[in-house]
Amino acid sequence: MPSVRREKADEPFLASLLDSYTDLDETRRRLEARMESELSLAREAVGEREAEVAGIEQALTATERGFDAGVLSDRQYAKREARLTDELDGAQNALQLAQEHARRVSRRGRWVMPSKWCSTNWRP
Repeated sequence: MPSVRREKADEPFLASLLDSYTDLDETRRRLEARMESELSLAREAVGEREAEVAGIEQALTATERGFDAGVLSDRQYAKREARLTDELDGAQNALQLAQEHARRVSRRGRWVMPSKWCSTNWRP
């Protein structure tokens, strides 16, 4: 088999690398922006779940006041209280899951490319 000069193999390979060069700084910026967006969405979900829990707690309080004032019968009170209690349990579970998710997302922290991978200043 005839030998191939190194330049004939290296030049196309180097040209291919230059054509498809990945901008590592831009990749890092995109990853950080995505992580910030995920954290913002997670915090927003926690806020929504907190508002949901607060609304159900207010409805329970209003139900108790209505019963105390004689506006609700025993049957109406029992039915409404059971429904709201179930809703409150579900909302509290959803809040706990949202808080855990937000903690996991925030623990990821800022992504830093390991220096052993490459230098972002390297250019052929």
